[in-house]
Amino acid sequence: YYGDKYPDIIDYDILDYNWFNESEDKDGFFITVNLDIRLVEFKNGKCKSNVDSKTYKFKRAKIDKVLDKGVNIIKCHNCGASLDATKGKCEYCGKENNYLQEWYLVEVID
Repeated sequence: YYGDKYPDIIDYDILDYNWFNESEDKDGFFITVNLDIRLVEFKNGKCKSNVDSKTYKFKRAKIDKVLDKGVNIIKCHNCGASLDATKGKCEYCGKENNYLQEWYLVEVID
């Protein structure tokens, strides 16, 4: 929830897991989970908190290499260029990557 996409969110808490589902297709392995979540926003000079039930879809990252001592070659999953895992995005195509993260948020289903 942090970053440019949600500029007003300053904190969030997962209150409860209601259900989850696993699935796999040609694009990879996914989990869909429904959560009760508290979002804290700072908007118009005021903090506002609300609790909502939302469904999130996550994709498991394809990690070709486990980071270890020495040289690690990691490829961008978007363009295939060599990637510096300490940078947060591919220096060639600009796609955001976090190869130290096991799951990626694909979709928020309200």
